[in-house]
Amino acid sequence: MSIFNEISSFKALLASGLAQKKDLTKIKQLLKSDISGLPNYIKQYLNDIEKISKFTKKNNKNITILDHGCGSGTVVIILLALGYESICGLHVREEKCFKYNKSLRKILNINHDIFITYDNGKIPLPDDSVNYIYSNQVLEHVAPDLIDEFLFEENRIKNPISIIRHSFPVRNCFFETHTNTAVLHWFLPRKIFNKLFNKQKQVWLENNLFLNWSKFYEKNLINV
Repeated sequence: MSIFNEISSFKALLASGLAQKKDLTKIKQLLKSDISGLPNYIKQYLNDIEKISKFTKKNNKNITILDHGCGSGTVVIILLALGYESICGLHVREEKCFKYNKSLRKILNINHDIFITYDNGKIPLPDDSVNYIYSNQVLEHVAPDLIDEFLFEENRIKNPISIIRHSFPVRNCFFETHTNTAVLHWFLPRKIFNKLFNKQKQVWLENNLFLNWSKFYEKNLINV
């Protein structure tokens, strides 16, 4: 079984409350034997964390990490299995967080939550407490009027010795992967572009996809 199939099975067990320590051990063993099959973006995270470790002299257990928009939680599980115990995955669905946390508390013998959600728009972590913040394919789903708050919270919780890495598509990209179209998103206003698709897709695009030119992000990210 591949590492990602194993992780999918583990997440299903977490959600059902049936996960056991041996299930996480399987993932640890697979990663220990070979991490070359991990996607490049995860390898980049590991390189970043290694830089922080060398600079701060902290070990895996003490490097604080936030997956800001953790999706299904796959990367969080991988980092946990690699020994990065001070990690949080921020998810917008509280019910999913609860199911995962209940199982992980038992498996890891901890009394804190691995998966967290916003508290009145705030990340429930202390100021200056996080060494590494990352997101993958998240910023394009944050509405322009919420970008400032999204980045402000990262700026608040980051440690003086930290790295923040965001990977996401911008409007400049030739091919738009969410709609499998090319070039059209360059020229058409957002509302007209969205009307090219069926009603269900239109609703999703209107509420979840906010492509901006790279200059928009350069302006906002430079102050983080």
